[in-house]
Amino acid sequence: MKNVRKFLTFAFFFLATKGTNVVFAQNDLQTITQTDSSVKLVNEIAPDNLLVNQALKAIGEAINQKNLTPLSPYLLPETKAANISGTMLQPVLKQVFLQYPSKIATINVTKLEIESTNTKAETTFKLENGTERQHTFLIDNVGKLLEINILKGASVMKADKELSADPKNIMPQSLTSPFEVRKNLIFVEATINGRKGKFIVDSGSPVLILNKQYFDDLPKGDNNKVLGGISGAGGQIVGTSYAVATEFLWQSMTLKDVKCLAIDMAHLEKANKCEILGLIGYNVLSTYQTTYNYQDNLLNLYKADAENLPKPQGKLLYQGEIEITAHLAVVKATIGNQTLRFGIDSGASTALIGTNQYQTIKEHTKDKGTDELSGADKKVKIVPLIKIKGLKIGDLTFKNMKATVSDVENLNTGTVKMIDGLLGYDFLRKYKTVINYKTKQISFYE
Repeated sequence: MKNVRKFLTFAFFFLATKGTNVVFAQNDLQTITQTDSSVKLVNEIAPDNLLVNQALKAIGEAINQKNLTPLSPYLLPETKAANISGTMLQPVLKQVFLQYPSKIATINVTKLEIESTNTKAETTFKLENGTERQHTFLIDNVGKLLEINILKGASVMKADKELSADPKNIMPQSLTSPFEVRKNLIFVEATINGRKGKFIVDSGSPVLILNKQYFDDLPKGDNNKVLGGISGAGGQIVGTSYAVATEFLWQSMTLKDVKCLAIDMAHLEKANKCEILGLIGYNVLSTYQTTYNYQDNLLNLYKADAENLPKPQGKLLYQGEIEITAHLAVVKATIGNQTLRFGIDSGASTALIGTNQYQTIKEHTKDKGTDELSGADKKVKIVPLIKIKGLKIGDLTFKNMKATVSDVENLNTGTVKMIDGLLGYDFLRKYKTVINYKTKQISFYE
């Protein structure tokens, strides 16, 4: 059975390079330090400066392995890469390393300068593809990296996250939208720049995302050369663009000059046999209390900070707390004696559980063969398909829920608390499900 499942993660930043010209010096590289490492370091200036040497080799190893693990011990909360620091630093570095043009053969230290108690190192990276790159680094007196200047002049371009704060936008007190379900995904009608069509309501998408093939002529940001981006089931999505939508209309909602992302959605259109203009994500939904009513095929949105919020008809079965991790509502659920943290994703046509987490609850599942996991990066993975016998939230049990088993590393890029998987269509449709991002509550009604 094909499971055409869209899988967007937290990494919603992307980098726009300024097109800086770099002149590479030609140096005769003479290795003086050799270890079992795949990166050779040349430091003719100060060969015994172990603190500098170790930090530089860690950078080389991280790039070659496309993994932050070798570099993590050398990072501080204040470490910067270009103008990027804090919680954004590690996910940005990861995307940079993933797209570095080649493995590094040799790092040559060309100049060292003492700045107060810190050391500025100018280097030439000689790559295995025969090219060279020049980078500078600032290292403190205990060997920690203060500045990592791999992308000179890079900046983070963010799509609009807080739409309700813009006075140009009309965010109604309430909104009711009929929807249809195709391949377990919610489709609604909306209009963008005068073009009316279908959008997928996707709480797992951080922002409003457009189908690039219809809107690639929209006004761009300062620069449209994209280095990083959002991730999919098979890895990073290439060709992500930054665009500004002049007007987005959904029922009584009006958004003006919205900064969006744009990706190619041809594979989603093929799977669902319809034209898709885009995805309505967290930045549109988060202002509201959202009720998913699959019984009546209605999506009900009410301003989350309003008094006396209306409740769905029917008996309240459970009400409890959720956490907001990045842009996902996260709920704790119990399978057997294991408590796991699941992100709630209306764009997940099937639930997802991490490979490692699956091993802890395996005895409470049934093997259902394999499935195809198809992400927004257009890559397809063959993954195990299981049925979870019982998943409990409070006293409420969700029985025989289908789930795919796959790596969940992308879900946890740049986060502190780990997410063990995603809950989607089967979870949301069983009851009338109410999610309030402001009060951080989830409720289920008959």
